[in-house]
Amino acid sequence: MGAKVLKVGETPIDKALELIHPVVPIENEQYFKAYGLRFLLSPEVLHAQGIIPELSENVTLTLEKEGKVYEHVFETIPVKDKPKAFNFTLPTAQWLTARNTDTTPLYLKHFEDKLYYFEYLEDIKTLYVRQSSVFDDANETLEQFYDRMFEFIDKHSIEKLVYDVRLNGGGNNYNNLPLIKGLLARPKINKKGSFYFIIGRDTFSACQNLTNEITRYTEAILVGEPTSENVNFYGDARPVLLPNSKITAYLSYIWWQDMPALENAKWTAPSIPVTMSFNDYKRNQDPVLEAALTFNAKNFEPKPIEYITDLYLSGQTEKLANELPKMVQDPRYAFCDFETELNKKGNLLLQTGNASQVQASIQVFSMIVQLFPNSASTYKNMGEAYIALHDTDKAREVLSNAITLDTNGNIGKAARAMLTELDK
Repeated sequence: MGAKVLKVGETPIDKALELIHPVVPIENEQYFKAYGLRFLLSPEVLHAQGIIPELSENVTLTLEKEGKVYEHVFETIPVKDKPKAFNFTLPTAQWLTARNTDTTPLYLKHFEDKLYYFEYLEDIKTLYVRQSSVFDDANETLEQFYDRMFEFIDKHSIEKLVYDVRLNGGGNNYNNLPLIKGLLARPKINKKGSFYFIIGRDTFSACQNLTNEITRYTEAILVGEPTSENVNFYGDARPVLLPNSKITAYLSYIWWQDMPALENAKWTAPSIPVTMSFNDYKRNQDPVLEAALTFNAKNFEPKPIEYITDLYLSGQTEKLANELPKMVQDPRYAFCDFETELNKKGNLLLQTGNASQVQASIQVFSMIVQLFPNSASTYKNMGEAYIALHDTDKAREVLSNAITLDTNGNIGKAARAMLTELDK
């Protein structure tokens, strides 16, 4: 119990993970971490992917624990006895856990009997809420739960709301609206520094819809790991009987687009990135919740690129010039790739083809190279902008910078091709 897996059969664990990767219906790598590892439980998958040489009722694992390496032979079990949970497997008489069960951390409390619950941390005036499904509980609908939660908030001295969906694999996204409406009606909670929303690798499907709505409409600061779902995605799988094998496959057929197309991404990333380790789990430590409880949100912008864009569009250039360099250096914004995201904004202006917008893109690119003087991609983008404005001298200058910074790379090659085209 609690050992590290080194090999499955004779296959090193890294290679085994590589081999099962193609059979996992992943949206992103977070999904593989959350759900894909379960494919290692299937002898049929292990055999089909060449991890074990033959289908057997026994699988040998090479394990490491407390510095000792050893082999253990595991007997396979019938499919009906395998864990049925979509994400987190609860310990039972048959399924043990390496976690110390003498105490239970907040994110796992009532997991066996409630899909959602809240607990008042009175000493710090914080309400902790865990919602592990977007389906209604048999004993209380989500709307009833939201009503009860908001009534509690209204009657108590609560300064912070921590809402935890890191183990929420989805459900019915039509259940989300009462929560959003209730939050928007309570500015004492729905404000920066008072509302923290915990996401993770198990946050999926209808809970991605909820995360989108929280991100778009509230002042929540997101904490934890990226979600396991694309921001916009296909969902609602329906069965399809394959004609030859007669195997039932499930195909998602509804396109859910909560966010504008230009804001689509492979996942929703947190503003405060925190990962729980296996040792944290085993010892009942919760660094994710701890981060939400202790984060200093003073002068913090949870959506930095949106904030910078607003400053630029409103003409607050002096404030932008003062604040942006500070934000780039502030460790609280380590989650934000300013160089890449600002280049995206510049390219959007460039691609319009409108002269004034292209000129604005040059301003954006110039700002980026002041902050990131070794950014070859930015110089290349700026060269494209100068070409669009027929300023070939400036185009040659910045394209030469791109080539110098990335002589043998793809960016340097693209810049060299653009220079060659100019010289024709």
